[in-house]
Amino acid sequence: EEELRRSVQDTMKGIIEREFAAYIVDKAAEWGLTVTAEVECAASEDGLYLPCRAEVAGPLSQADRSRLTGMIREDLGIPEEGQTYHTGEELP
Repeated sequence: EEELRRSVQDTMKGIIEREFAAYIVDKAAEWGLTVTAEVECAASEDGLYLPCRAEVAGPLSQADRSRLTGMIREDLGIPEEGQTYHTGEELP
């Protein structure tokens, strides 16, 4: 029973992380940017999975990166120190 519960939690965490990453990619696309993103979530005391880290890759200017940093901080609650940017086209 414990193994099944853990498996379900891991599956849900993966789905939630992909949804948050898709949000970043979609928002960037609205601004005419092409990026890839990965988000890591951590369980809160209430058992909710909340985003805590984000990695974004793509050909971003400093202004684009600043705009994305602000959006990720405001919309997803990930502080700037929890965000990593890669200048390549894809995440390593």
